[in-house]
Amino acid sequence: MIKNGDDLKCSLNIKYLYEFIDNISKNTIIKCSSSSAMFEISEYENNSYKYILMPLALRD
Repeated sequence: MIKNGDDLKCSLNIKYLYEFIDNISKNTIIKCSSSSAMFEISEYENNSYKYILMPLALRD
């Protein structure tokens, strides 16, 4: 894992994340800017397949 930036706490629906991971063969890259913004998920060295995932609302 390579992490850039500050720590963040988020909640994603694992069903949708698994749907993407099940269709790729290389490592997964996850990009995000904040816990309430969209997550861009892609396959390492493959820019032709991207997945956008919105986080679930967190309650403190």
